[in-house]
Amino acid sequence: MTDLKIGFLRQRALRGYKMALGGARTNFGLGENEWGEILMPKGKSEVAVKLPVDWNEFERKALERLKEIQSELLPEKARFIVAIEPESGGYVVAETRDDAYRRFRRRFPGKIAFVIRADGGPVMRLRFK
Repeated sequence: MTDLKIGFLRQRALRGYKMALGGARTNFGLGENEWGEILMPKGKSEVAVKLPVDWNEFERKALERLKEIQSELLPEKARFIVAIEPESGGYVVAETRDDAYRRFRRRFPGKIAFVIRADGGPVMRLRFK
């Protein structure tokens, strides 16, 4: 391959990274150089990408909040979907997953949702043949 072809393929791959990462560049501290190439942190350097959320703490808070609101929801709305925002304790209830996400985004823009059924079951079941 020529150097021109390799350069083209490299730029194409970096463009794909940009599309895949979306806003993650700013959230995770990934920068760009003057040509718009993404500067990824090195393998095991001290400049590691830190996640903006401690997922264990996030899940723990959301499940605690679910236990608190289950008394209001059960048994009538056991199959409904609950989207919880653990930091504030706010939540939305909807009949479908898509409706729950839509209502959550309207009420808590830019926040991460913990989505679960009101009875604590899974939101979706994957079936394989």
